[in-house]
Amino acid sequence: MPTLFLHPISPTTLTQKFGENPATYAQFGLKGHNGIDYRTKFDDSPTGKRDVLAPYWGDVIACGNDGAKAGYGKYIRIKTPQGGQIVLGHLDSFKVKVGDKVTPGQVIATSDNTGFSSGAHLHFGYRPPDWNAGNGFSGYVDQLSLLTSDLQKVLANPPSMPNDFAAQFNGKILVAVQDRGRKWYVWDGLRYEIDKAPSFELILQRRPAPAFAIYINNADLGRIPVAN
Repeated sequence: MPTLFLHPISPTTLTQKFGENPATYAQFGLKGHNGIDYRTKFDDSPTGKRDVLAPYWGDVIACGNDGAKAGYGKYIRIKTPQGGQIVLGHLDSFKVKVGDKVTPGQVIATSDNTGFSSGAHLHFGYRPPDWNAGNGFSGYVDQLSLLTSDLQKVLANPPSMPNDFAAQFNGKILVAVQDRGRKWYVWDGLRYEIDKAPSFELILQRRPAPAFAIYINNADLGRIPVAN
C-alpha cells in the first residue's frame, strides 16, 4: 500500500470527507461518501476548472464518462504498482489516455461539475490492493491519513517495482520442465511453487486473460526470486 499520496489539486480545501452523508449515498447502496471531495472554485477558477494532478505512480486504465448527471461523470481510473486503484471524478477534460503511465504531480485532467454533483468539485477515491467490494463503500477506503501537499515527500517514497526480468511473466504460468518436474507461477515479481498438477490446472483456468502457460529454462527460472 502506498505510504503517501499527493493531494490531487491545489490549493487544498476539503468539502466532503469519507463516510459522510450516508442518506445521500444510500441510493447507490453505499454506507456513505466513498472518497474525498475537494473545492475547485477559487478567484482564479470561478467555473471550477482547475488542473488535476496524479496523486501517485500508476497506469491509466480508464478515461470514462458515466453521463451528464450520473456517477462520476467524466473520470480517470489509475492502477497503482501495488495493484490498488485511484479514481478521480467530475472532470472536464483529460490530459492522458488509457495506457499512459503517470507520476505524482503530473497534470492529468481538468476538474469540472460532471456527473452526480451539486457543484463543481473533484472526487478522489482509493481502493487498496485486494479491496473488499462488500465493505459498504464499493471497496474504497479512507486515504486521508496518507495525503500530503508536499510533492517532494511523495517523490522520495517511490513504490518498489517488481523484478524487471520477472515482470514480463506476470499473469502467466511458468512451467519449469528442467526443475525436477516442479511447476511455478509468477506474481508481482516473485515465483510461487505449484505443488500438484491438478492445482496447476486450476490456477491456470482461474487466471484472467491473457494468462497462458509458457516454458523457460532452469537458469532463467533461477533469476526470479522465490516468495517466502
